[in-house]
Amino acid sequence: MDFLFDNPLANLYGPYFLIFYVSFITCTIIGYRFLRARIDKTAHYAIPPIPVNPDPFEIAYLRGGANELARAAVFSLNQKSLLRFANDEKTSHIYPTGFQFDKRDLKPIERTALEWFGTTRETKELFAQKDGLAAALKPYGDTFQARLEMQNFFPDAEMIRRNNRLALKAFLIFGSLGAYKIVAAILGGYWNVFGIVFITVIGLFILGIAAKMPRLTALGKAYLERLQLAFERIKPSNHNSLAAAETVPSATFAAVDPFLLSVGVFGGAALAGTIYSDYNRAFERAHNQSAASSGGCGSSCGSSSCSSGGDGGSSCGGGCGGCS
Repeated sequence: MDFLFDNPLANLYGPYFLIFYVSFITCTIIGYRFLRARIDKTAHYAIPPIPVNPDPFEIAYLRGGANELARAAVFSLNQKSLLRFANDEKTSHIYPTGFQFDKRDLKPIERTALEWFGTTRETKELFAQKDGLAAALKPYGDTFQARLEMQNFFPDAEMIRRNNRLALKAFLIFGSLGAYKIVAAILGGYWNVFGIVFITVIGLFILGIAAKMPRLTALGKAYLERLQLAFERIKPSNHNSLAAAETVPSATFAAVDPFLLSVGVFGGAALAGTIYSDYNRAFERAHNQSAASSGGCGSSCGSSSCSSGGDGGSSCGGGCGGCS
């Protein structure tokens, strides 16, 4: 019994143990990440072919979730002259134009979005959790979510459970070592264990970040990359001639408008240098307002091209993070 608390590890001098403990936690988290990668079996699945008539709204949801779906819907209505942007130095607003049209020409998601714009709205209102446009479009997002889950683009419940169990085991491994050293130190008459507690808390915090499940599976990421590679040629920002266009060009892929498809696949950054600069400007101002109020990167960044990253959320190129 004496050996349990009278051994080289229990007697290791405080600063040396802290160095060892930090290294041990680091190795544990690295080991967890290695094992976590093996949970996702979809990396070995065949990537589905690109559909003949891709749905820009579904692709936007795949790429960035509810917020990107809302941005795509706003762009589609703006493109049809049903919404306009008013930007000043501090704020940006979106208002219905009152343009006469046949509602039957709109898709259900577009009609729902237009009804939400019963009056002028600040752009940042689109992403309000309770009554924003993203919330109003939740039924469509849920439909996309279910359909994409069936294609193994999102982690299923079993993957999430296995990841949570693995993360718990990782914490128990280094947490048990820290607890053992605390008990050993107290039994040895040493009560200065703040360093061990502090490092354990920091380790738990880092593990919590590392343990967040990626929004997309390996198959989902590969499919999104295939879409982006396939539609790179129709990306508006790649064609300088579009910058001076006065009207929207005809579709270049099946019956889908290239502008809307580009917004779905790449995000608002694809519109750089085109006639839709007000669209990007509006969302940039909304992002700046959100960042100023929160001290960080908000979810209203509209000019970014969001795709799921390995950190469990989505990462946004050309702008900020925070896409849901």
